[in-house]
Amino acid sequence: MKTIRLFLYLFVLSSFNSLYAQEELGTGMLFPQFEKGVVVFKSGVQSSATFNYDMILGQMLFLDADSMANS
Repeated sequence: MKTIRLFLYLFVLSSFNSLYAQEELGTGMLFPQFEKGVVVFKSGVQSSATFNYDMILGQMLFLDADSMANS
């Protein structure tokens, strides 16, 4: 009985190291920088911008032309 407990404790302790499935990029963004892309609206109009996805907030972020000119 003591041997089974010992193996169980060792198994539990050794499995803690494998609990980290992913390492988060410090910012929570999908890409390290904004990437160029195209938006197609329901009306068929297309617009290009630079995008990145915020994984923490669950929303797509974009930069407009004014913010890119000031960078």
